[in-house]
Amino acid sequence: MRLLKDLPGIIGPLLAILAGMALLLRAADYLPSLWLREVLPEVERFQSPRELEAKLGTKLLLPAYFPDYLAWPPSRIELYHWPGLEVRMFITSREDQQTRLMIYQLLSDEVALPADPGLVLAEKNIDIRGRRAQLAWIRDRAGQRWCRLGWQAAQGRMVLLAKLPPGELVRIAQSMRVP
Repeated sequence: MRLLKDLPGIIGPLLAILAGMALLLRAADYLPSLWLREVLPEVERFQSPRELEAKLGTKLLLPAYFPDYLAWPPSRIELYHWPGLEVRMFITSREDQQTRLMIYQLLSDEVALPADPGLVLAEKNIDIRGRRAQLAWIRDRAGQRWCRLGWQAAQGRMVLLAKLPPGELVRIAQSMRVP
């Protein structure tokens, strides 16, 4: 009988401790999201290059030549708000809808170049519309071959990363103009 009388005195503090622990865990769960807001950029998605250009108030470099086996418009268009701005466009194959070409336009000097998807096998300096560019051959962990082509354009730093033959990538880059 005495146990029943003392039960509220035992359970009350235990429930208070459990409630306090629950609140502490809830607060600890919220902290990573605060940190990620500081580290990760805000990303906006767009339906077309024209919509993005309207938002930016400037024209982007876009390819005039496009192989028939690639789908246009891009399957995904994103604007990253780092300390500067970065545009990413993802172009897929018409056949299997896999991303075959990524066009990065870095609109600010503060934006870092995108990371290579694997080991750089070789690099070569070439000319893109009168500007020095660097073409690289890359092999990823799955053994797939990629090409990267980067150069400084008047509209910002350009990087094309593709699962395409290098000649095709250079042809796309040579055709890039402000419409």
